[in-house]
Amino acid sequence: MSVIAKKFKLKRKKVGLTQSEYSKLLGIAQGYLSEIENGVKIPSNKLILLLEHIDQSQKEESYKQKYLELAEEHMNTLKEIFSLKQELASLKDIYNGLNNTSKKTKTN
Repeated sequence: MSVIAKKFKLKRKKVGLTQSEYSKLLGIAQGYLSEIENGVKIPSNKLILLLEHIDQSQKEESYKQKYLELAEEHMNTLKEIFSLKQELASLKDIYNGLNNTSKKTKTN
């Protein structure tokens, strides 16, 4: 099996499509895809470029998804930090209030 044949088959299996589904995506006949995957036929340069474009698009989509996940995680962390900061300020106010009450009691 040629490198190109393996590449086509691996890409198709990676996205979880049948030959019929993948051939429709590529705009070719299922039989032609089968022949490519079995090394019987060599795909056109145009088809190879299309395969590379699909692969690049999937990588970019994966990076976008990862970026969005990281951004959401970052926002959640910032919200937690802000909430802790507010809680700390509230505890300081309570402490200062208790401390002032204690000082007044001692002076009286």
